Amino acid sequence: PEAEATGYAPLVAEASYRLGVLQRLTGEIQAAETSLTRAANTAETTGDDLLSARAWTRLLSAARARAHYEEAERYAEQARAKLARIGNPPEALAFWHSNLGDLARARGDLPAARRHYEQALALYEPFGKTRPRIVSLLGSLSYVFYELGERDRARETAQQAFSVAEKLYGPDHPELVSVLQRLAAAQSFLGQYQEALALLERALAITLHVHGASSDAAAGVLNDLALEYMLLGQKKRARTALERALAIREAKLGPDHPDLATVLTNLAQVLLHSDLRGHRQPRGGVAPLSGDFRSAPSESGHGGGGSGRRPLGREPAGRGRRSTARG
Repeated sequence: PEAEATGYAPLVAEASYRLGVLQRLTGEIQAAETSLTRAANTAETTGDDLLSARAWTRLLSAARARAHYEEAERYAEQARAKLARIGNPPEALAFWHSNLGDLARARGDLPAARRHYEQALALYEPFGKTRPRIVSLLGSLSYVFYELGERDRARETAQQAFSVAEKLYGPDHPELVSVLQRLAAAQSFLGQYQEALALLERALAITLHVHGASSDAAAGVLNDLALEYMLLGQKKRARTALERALAIREAKLGPDHPDLATVLTNLAQVLLHSDLRGHRQPRGGVAPLSGDFRSAPSESGHGGGGSGRRPLGREPAGRGRRSTARG
């Protein structure tokens, strides 16, 4: 309101932009779109193409979050035109590519997502490697490699993200949790289940310390821990972890919320294939009638494919917390 009262368009544009960013981070998507649209249009009238491009890029992110992909593409074109007009400043262009990567990933176009993430990383390179957006980009790229079935690349990229994050934040920062989850997924995909379990136990310790035992973030890590317990044949521990995760989610969201689906499905799988009913399984093995419980990519590049397997599902890394590193 104070910026509005001045009637000074550059100040109105900047204030609207900052408000839109905050609204986006707090999940007020429609309000964010209103503020960011005003920022983009007002900045354009004042000739501030950089601010206008940033606002259109943030609008792309907001539209993606609502699964309005065609609208997001239009916002992307607006931002790209503004950037081209001012000579494609590297950092702003890198931010644009990172958001285009998120959009491509949301649409299931993994090769395009990979291309945009790699272009963003190349543009950020001259500005130093220890930056929050570098961590986020490397984490997203490791996910894409994982979904494409490029196991070694997924692990290498996740390890790189973890190294940068640890240097940037220190050993016990909550920003490390999502990176640890991605690295654990890559290790598990390569059959290194003990290593994956150790990473997730570290992620859980950080989460419990920062967010508490009843946080949604803790539920997400517990879900992933259950997957590793199953792969190691520790079915009772898997069941306990999932029951804890389910109790957290039900207490926060109620018994009929759609966000309970992953944990409920996984718990059903554990109960179906566990030896809790007295049926002996080979020591240290996964229940053979189910095959492999990993959420491995299918030939199309998406998780859970092939052979009639019913994999346990992983939580999206970073669920339950918000990062300010990305648009």
